[in-house]
Amino acid sequence: MEFRFTPTKLRKAVAGVKQVHQKLGRCIISVDPDLVRKILESLKRVSVDGVEEWAMRQKPSVLYILSGYLYSDKAKPILSKIVLVLRLRWRRGFAPQFWRQIQRYPTSDEMISAVRMIMDGKSWESALNARNARVVTKCFGSGEFLKALESESLKANKPVLEVVESLQIEADSELGKQLQVAVILRGKKPKLLAEPEPEISRLLGLLRSGEQVLAAYVNYLTQLAPTQWHQSILTDIVGPDLVDYPQRYERVIEALPPSHAAALRKYINVRSLRSAFSDEERFVFWQQFAEKMARPARPIRLRASASPKAWALAFNGFGVIEFTKIGAAYFYHSKDFERITSNPDPREDDLKQYRHTPGYFFRGGDNRLIHSGAWEYRWTPIIWRLIR
Repeated sequence: MEFRFTPTKLRKAVAGVKQVHQKLGRCIISVDPDLVRKILESLKRVSVDGVEEWAMRQKPSVLYILSGYLYSDKAKPILSKIVLVLRLRWRRGFAPQFWRQIQRYPTSDEMISAVRMIMDGKSWESALNARNARVVTKCFGSGEFLKALESESLKANKPVLEVVESLQIEADSELGKQLQVAVILRGKKPKLLAEPEPEISRLLGLLRSGEQVLAAYVNYLTQLAPTQWHQSILTDIVGPDLVDYPQRYERVIEALPPSHAAALRKYINVRSLRSAFSDEERFVFWQQFAEKMARPARPIRLRASASPKAWALAFNGFGVIEFTKIGAAYFYHSKDFERITSNPDPREDDLKQYRHTPGYFFRGGDNRLIHSGAWEYRWTPIIWRLIR
């Protein structure tokens, strides 16, 4: 008597499929061995002429079990029948269901191999519209399905969600996410410019590791000109107040081409100057030297003071201490500057060391910049000479 699949046993089979897919992400199905044996024996007893009728009676859960055993030793005696069953159902509407499974497990080698065998060169027209069926068929014909589909997706210079939708891929499926992540990790300039600013931030949120995030930042900053960088992405890279992610943005800078690295460092330095000076005069003055700063402006807190009372501006060869209250800025040679600013608990007098030593910076050994009169016009060429 032919074995019949009761509703209870089918539910168990489906549960087994889901459990193994979630655990292994592959097409080899581990369900009740007795149930599998009965399914295979049932098909074995069917004549070649009766395979089509048998195939049409089966529910998708049985077909998934069979597809999982395409490469099993247990299935070798009836492999041709299994392939025939799956091909018959492929042409009769099984392709869309398999397409959904592939979206969930796009890196499953067993599933991809099973699809190639079942398709037998046929297209996906029963699962997709004609144009995209050709694209997917072409990708399955390549050595690496996911890589080929990713390449096709990146060629389209339009928002990735439009591309995913046109391929009839669910955006929140594993395949949909992988195609979206590819944009921020490997997308070229036209592809990145096609994405609105909020969309770039959303794509960054899909990344799963710190290394992926760093790679995405480097790709984004390298592919676009500095004038095309989005403000929200720059804030995300360096943090809202420049103290959250110094190691991260330094690693990004190290990986960028020199011109882009200089542009990012200048942006960070300007941001630090904006935090340092509430008055526009001093901010505009020091901003013109931002690209020459050795590092961002650093706040200095005096003893028993919760808020910064001064800011340390480091340049190659010298440093400047500017106070939050406008008065005088003090210049020091690098060795003196590092010694003074490394004090974790300084007094105001420690920062205001008026040298008056011949040869120490300016005329008469004065090491102060006095903010009075047209000081910014007078001091701009002096500081440029120090920098050069």
